[in-house]
Amino acid sequence: MLAAKGELAKIQKEIETLTYEIRDDAIDRKSRKLLSEMAYKEIADLQEELRAEKRLRTELRRRMELKRFSSLKPLLEDSENGHLPFICLQYKDSEGVENFVPDVYLAKVESLVGSKLKNMVLIDDSFALRKGGTELDAGECESDPLQDVEPTYYVALGSDNSWYQFTEKWIKTVYRSGFPDVALTQGEALPREIMRSLLEKEEMQWEKLADSELGGLWCMEGSLETWSWSLNLPVLSSLSESDEMLHVSQEYIESVEHYKEKEQSITFKEKDSPY
Repeated sequence: MLAAKGELAKIQKEIETLTYEIRDDAIDRKSRKLLSEMAYKEIADLQEELRAEKRLRTELRRRMELKRFSSLKPLLEDSENGHLPFICLQYKDSEGVENFVPDVYLAKVESLVGSKLKNMVLIDDSFALRKGGTELDAGECESDPLQDVEPTYYVALGSDNSWYQFTEKWIKTVYRSGFPDVALTQGEALPREIMRSLLEKEEMQWEKLADSELGGLWCMEGSLETWSWSLNLPVLSSLSESDEMLHVSQEYIESVEHYKEKEQSITFKEKDSPY
């Protein structure tokens, strides 16, 4: 047992040493000792150029996300009076596993006037959203109109018969297809009204699945009454990419292309770098 502990301590020490040796400052010191002044300057210039490229990549990622936000808002708002579109939520769980959940979109939470959910979100600090600045617009120019984009909570029913409450942060895409908001029989309530009434019956026991500065992703188990609705949701593989409404936004498409181009440029430079 003591021998095993000693061996483990030795391995941990070696890991710490190796980790230290691959830090940028450690590499810089070794390069300065081993290389001529001209060779060192050439490498230092390349490294600074690469750092500048990465800063630009971060900025392009922010802008891509902001374009996605600004494109999602009108898509979801337009759905408030139309059919109930299918959406896909994306998040990583506590173990880092990527999850994709098909849902049918119901409404923006603040539009659910007098509902238990809206009242809960208004008074419970757990659901508070940052206003006037987020992780996306840090460093943005004050004159940039995208700086005013702020997250909003929405609610949807998932294919796993769970209710989801989320901001734009967690929406992977919105689809054209969905449930028509048409009564199945004469005199029956519309599907959106039925879903709202089913949501209102719930106990509002929400569990946080993921969090960010742009709002959390919350989940609540559905009921036997919502089960039949969730069964009618399609699997994601049956929904085509051409059905995704985000592709309609030319600004978002261009921002994605610019980000991918920069990502590719950095990958090439990192491969060519001597370190």
